[in-house]
Amino acid sequence: MRAGVSPSTVSNYLNKSAPVNLNTAKRIAGAIDKLRYTPDNIARGLRIGKTKTIGLILPDISNPFYSVLVNGMEEIATKNDYTIVLACNNYDYDREKRQVNNLVNNHISGFIFGTGGIDINEIKKIQKRGIPVVVVDRKIADKKVPSVEVDNFKAVYDGIKYLVDNGHKNIYYFTEPITMGTLKDRLNGYREALIDSGIGVNEAKVMINKEFQTKKTQMGYMIMSRLLSKIKIPAAVFATSDLIAFGAMRASLEFGFKVPDEISFLGYDNIFLSEFMNPPLTTIKQPKKNMGRVAMQLLIDLIMDKKVKQKRILLNTKLIERATVKKLI
Repeated sequence: MRAGVSPSTVSNYLNKSAPVNLNTAKRIAGAIDKLRYTPDNIARGLRIGKTKTIGLILPDISNPFYSVLVNGMEEIATKNDYTIVLACNNYDYDREKRQVNNLVNNHISGFIFGTGGIDINEIKKIQKRGIPVVVVDRKIADKKVPSVEVDNFKAVYDGIKYLVDNGHKNIYYFTEPITMGTLKDRLNGYREALIDSGIGVNEAKVMINKEFQTKKTQMGYMIMSRLLSKIKIPAAVFATSDLIAFGAMRASLEFGFKVPDEISFLGYDNIFLSEFMNPPLTTIKQPKKNMGRVAMQLLIDLIMDKKVKQKRILLNTKLIERATVKKLI
């Protein structure tokens, strides 16, 4: 050995598994530099059963919400020398199961799920194999599954109350199918805010469409186009995604309606395009990048067997006022 030490000492130095004398460490570092040696983390991981790779399961990376979420995760993963393996399922949950099985069989260190398709029993199976799991932007009833999310009920409740406080009573609601706890909480927030405001809920104003999952802007445009022939003015639309709001706004403007004078819009997510719309979209800001950071740090802590005091982490949302909500009173 060029450094004049045993292989076990080199291993201790590289893996930080035991103290190494300062002079010895310098000799090893010098030898590594001369040999231009790069540790094979994958091969090492296979030997010990873990590869310092994290499986990230998302429904649709083309949505700017998820790209910012991933950016926050990547920041923390890089700092801790972890690599993210991303799998997108496009809301195909059979495909998601196959992706998960492939990653488990390749000695993944941990999982972050940002989809609602994975069954709680499947998550428990992963955990029983000693693989930590964190769920992000999804509500899981089982308290043993760590999660990072926002209070979706409160966020939408406060958003609808904001519209009501500005004089709106004719409020439509655009959403994906209520297949996840997060979306159920949002819809309940809409309904309860209307009830508490003395307006009451007209279910005909709740627009639920499966294609909002993968074609948010297109379907926002199409559904709003159909609605405009019978809509009473003034009206307001709450969309559970800024992308849905963009399509609905575009349809309203093309059909000659004034935004926000005749139809107001309130979005959800505060993706970067929101402030560049014409007019700029009023929306509810989710802390996307920080959600990613917190979820990744939580997972790494679990992988490292650190004590985690809080397994369900709720982050705050914020209403961003721009120019798409008309003050009627």
